[in-house]
Amino acid sequence: MNYKLNFFIILFFTVICNELSAQNSPRFSSGVAAYFNAAQIDGDEIAGFNRFGYTVGAFGRARLKKNMDLGLEIKYSTRGSRYGKNDPPIVNIGLKYIEVPVLFIIKDWLKEDEKNKFYKMEFLGGLSAARLISSSSLNNIHPEFKKFDLSWTAGFSYFATKHFAYAARYTRSFTPVYSYEKNGQNIRLISYFISLGLEYKF
Repeated sequence: MNYKLNFFIILFFTVICNELSAQNSPRFSSGVAAYFNAAQIDGDEIAGFNRFGYTVGAFGRARLKKNMDLGLEIKYSTRGSRYGKNDPPIVNIGLKYIEVPVLFIIKDWLKEDEKNKFYKMEFLGGLSAARLISSSSLNNIHPEFKKFDLSWTAGFSYFATKHFAYAARYTRSFTPVYSYEKNGQNIRLISYFISLGLEYKF
């Protein structure tokens, strides 16, 4: 799957969600998001969030209750693991995914004035299924990374305005990106990362 196809998939999802939002407001809403990622992998014999990456994508929301939404997203993300400045150059793993999180969202802190009515805080949690589309590693130490990833994610968004929000998330995989035997033990490499970014709701 190439980058152009990834872009058009996300663009198509954005257009469809925006169309639903426009036709059925306030039942549906949609938007776009971009995040900075700091990632690492358990089991790689180094510590620290030294692999920097990013996530970009689109999201759709369906209102379940007055202050509860169901969210569906499609995103392109980069993550992995990398040695730090005080570590020997033994690990440098780059992973690129197309992911689809499904989230439950609780909204709080309702703001009302003459022009706007919106919740300033959103707290979310859910599961994310992802497909590995590209990978790299130092000297090809672990060339056969798992193609499917299942993760849990949790976080929050703070809406400074009706449309614009600051967001933070933590995501951790259930499934290993790679596993192998060492000294009679099964080593499972588990990916996790922190995301900080911006969201725009149409």
